[in-house]
Amino acid sequence: MEEHGEAKTTDPTGYIRDRRYFWIDPLVARTVRRRDDIALARVPFVTAVVLWPLAITLVVLGSFPWWMSAAYVLIAFVMADKFGAFIHEMVHAKIYRAPFGFIPTVINWGLMPLIGMAPNIYRGLHIGMHHVENNGKGDYHSTMGLQRDRLADHLKLWVKIVLFTDIAVLRYLYQKRRRSMFRDALVGVLGHVAIVATCAIWSWQVAVTVFILPLFLVRTVAAFINSCEHLFIDPEDPENLYRNSTLCINNAFNENYFNAAYHATHHIRPSVLWTDLPERFLATRDECHRHKALILSGITHVHAFMLLVRGRYDKLAAHYVQDPQSPLEPAQVAALIRSRAQRIA
Repeated sequence: MEEHGEAKTTDPTGYIRDRRYFWIDPLVARTVRRRDDIALARVPFVTAVVLWPLAITLVVLGSFPWWMSAAYVLIAFVMADKFGAFIHEMVHAKIYRAPFGFIPTVINWGLMPLIGMAPNIYRGLHIGMHHVENNGKGDYHSTMGLQRDRLADHLKLWVKIVLFTDIAVLRYLYQKRRRSMFRDALVGVLGHVAIVATCAIWSWQVAVTVFILPLFLVRTVAAFINSCEHLFIDPEDPENLYRNSTLCINNAFNENYFNAAYHATHHIRPSVLWTDLPERFLATRDECHRHKALILSGITHVHAFMLLVRGRYDKLAAHYVQDPQSPLEPAQVAALIRSRAQRIA
């Protein structure tokens, strides 16, 4: 198990130059407000450069061999991998400087439908619902009602998320009278339906390949990540933000996905920029221990999910970050992890 020791993290706290993007970074650097956000802005740029020509080609062809369809869906799926993490940052922070404020609109309508998202819906889902309910019972994506060490329970939630998220978000925003978000989300959903329907009139094969298959694949992955982000919840205090979200430090996921595994830290202070999350965690580490946050080091929340559904509490316990004021024995840590995977009525 991890000892408290000197407070350190190895997760990124700023822009790191990547030689693979030597020709892209100078271009996107002109559009962002902070140099650190070059890493963010390159994601939609690369996605557009790859997907737009391919999608246009398929639309022009109208009919094509199924191997081309499979190849496109695979490429779109790969491109969506990091795009989801980018969208999360985009709805939380103003990334682009003037006069490039139009870029989020281009991303919303020009890229999001290609990776299975209706324009505007993610902001309503994430800001309008998820950060208001914080994985509570009013959150359509809530994992509280799951036996979280049982894969079958997660699968039921994933099916619900994939099939009905847009309707659920619209209903929630309408009932909560968040009129501006509801209007934007409704326009986005109706626009998405219109785009797909128009494409289907031209060619049903294009509609299935470019829009429908990516939607099911990407939303399934998004549902899986949602489970990973809210894997451990304290049944004694399920609304405590320190205890109802995953907090995984020092791992490759944070390096590649903008510190997304600092999910508890993010929920506690959503306005903290992705580059500041490791330092924010270090500054509040004692507070995390006081609130009995379950902190894991050297493991991703994805890996934690895999271990949990296999019942490997011992493996998870090996990554537990001890509170120096009240250290636990390995068996106690395993029991703690087991207790935070229980269904909450």
